[in-house]
Order: sequence, then structure tokens, then C-alpha cells
Amino acid sequence: MFHSVSGVGADQSVTADRRSPNSAWAVSWRLIQSVVMGSPRVFTRVKLLVRSSIPESLPVHNARSAAIVQESRRGVYGRLVPLQTRALTPDDLPQLLALNTAAVPAVNEVERETLGRLVELSHLPVGVVDDDAPAKVVGFALAMLADAPYESENYRWFSKRTKDFLYVDRIVVADGARGHGIGQLLYAAVFEAARAAGQHRVFCEVNVEPPNPGSMRFHGRLGFTEIGQQATKGGTVIVAMLEAPLPSQAQA
Repeated sequence: MFHSVSGVGADQSVTADRRSPNSAWAVSWRLIQSVVMGSPRVFTRVKLLVRSSIPESLPVHNARSAAIVQESRRGVYGRLVPLQTRALTPDDLPQLLALNTAAVPAVNEVERETLGRLVELSHLPVGVVDDDAPAKVVGFALAMLADAPYESENYRWFSKRTKDFLYVDRIVVADGARGHGIGQLLYAAVFEAARAAGQHRVFCEVNVEPPNPGSMRFHGRLGFTEIGQQATKGGTVIVAMLEAPLPSQAQA
């Protein structure tokens, strides 16, 4: 879908195997948490579990994002804003819906059932919260692999070209929470999830009609380039189709 970051289906329950502490999804999630938040203890633990899939250094996208995050998270008087990422849960759906609705038209409006379906389809349903209020989501991203049963026009556009990707369906940041590196933090998780899943590119799209120049600039800074355009919704919306190739293991 589209993206609200500036300057930057079924029900929504998640299957038990994803939530199992020993599942591949859970291991990947711990990897994402360790990379984004810089926890050596957790990183060491995960490296033992999936050592063959963990790069010795981060892709350029993540390194760039990490630097931006450290600067952006410094709030008034230079204090660090205590942010962290976590997996989304069924209890988050009401606030996800509110965030999504507030971001229209940068993202498309969806009903609660549809948003729940998107969360269920996502390989990476990730949110950003404040350490002091871990139940309150201030930003979220939904990203899907190539084999998802998703009928989005934009998702199908990418799927016809390759099966090697992680697709960002939407990334939304609360109006009052922008400027603290939340979008970069979400994309750091997206890039690492793509690497952990063995994918070599991240896809997304951004509105060009109606225009969203802030989001285009944000994605450009993260390494996205335009590879095409598509008219959707009967020609009322035009989107730029964006790609961010991930460095190979040897380049990372």
C-alpha cells in the first residue's frame, strides 16, 4: 500500500508456531531486536541458533538507519527517547486501526477486519513503542514475502517480476511521534528481516498522485530507487514502485 512516513484478509490472530520461542520466526525476531537495539547478549544467543544466516556486519541500509536513529531519537535537551521495537499482537489492532485511519490518504483506509487480515499475512508485523509505555504503539510496519495470498494491485505488480523480496505493505508513524527516528527504526527491522529470510531486495510504493514528496525523500535516503509507476483505484491514484537492493553476504 502507501506510506505515511514524512521526511521519513482472515482474522488477525497469529499462528502458534510463529510465537513459539524456538520457531524460525521467533529466532528471526530476536535477531531483529538485537540488531536494531544493539543488545550484544541477545545477539550472541541468536548467533548460536542461526549462525549461518547472520552477516558479520549489517547491510548499508541498516547501518545508515542506525546512525539516523541515534540522532533522531534525541529529544529535548539532548535526552535519548527510549524507543524499542516489538512484535504486534491481536491486542494492538484497535490502535493500529486508529493510526492507519489518521494517516489517510498517505495510506489507504481499511476496515478493522481487513487490517487484521494484513497483520496475519505479514511475515514481519512490527511496532515501535516507548519503553515507558510498551502497550502504546507509536508506529508500525507490515511486510510480506512473495508467497502471501494477497490481492493488492501493487503487491501483484512486484510479484510478477520476481519472487525474491520482502514487500512493505505499509509503514505508519503517529503524527505526534514523528521526528524521533521511528520510521528509520522500522525500516532497520524490515531490512534485517529480509536478510534473515534470504531475500535480496525490499519493495514498497509511495504516492505520486496525490503527492507524498516527504516520503519519497525519506525512502531515497534509505537507498530506495524508483523502478516504475502504476495507476490504481481506477486511475485516481498513481504510485511510484520502489526497490532497495540488499548487499550480498560478501558485500555486507
